[in-house]
Amino acid sequence: SLSELRLEVHAKLASSAVSLQPWKYWAWYSDIMQGVLYNDEDARRRVEASSLGLMVNEKFVLGPPGFGARFEWDGTAGPHMRRVMLKLVLPAMETYVQVTHGWIWTRLAVLIAAFGDPVALAEDGGYGGHVMRDA
Repeated sequence: SLSELRLEVHAKLASSAVSLQPWKYWAWYSDIMQGVLYNDEDARRRVEASSLGLMVNEKFVLGPPGFGARFEWDGTAGPHMRRVMLKLVLPAMETYVQVTHGWIWTRLAVLIAAFGDPVALAEDGGYGGHVMRDA
């Protein structure tokens, strides 16, 4: 059974404001991982400017209120950000997509296929290499 917090996040992911679909799951998964693990500023801005970012900020207070607010990715808030994104948000997104669309949509093979060039992805020394090693 899922925790009350996980169910609350599922409800927000199902809302018309976020409406998480499998293709969004992979785009946001990728941006969160790149933003948290690789300090990718473009990925961070995409998360902040998304409906997911607004929901996460409202629920977990990662930055000032409002749509497109800059989160505190680094510094003293960094550990809170990492915990929220990697231990709460991503797992909730995964279980939500599994429940609503089936487990196949949360497999890394789907992300790799969506990338279009698995060889280039594998040769990437950063995030792409990480994905290929995990797959």
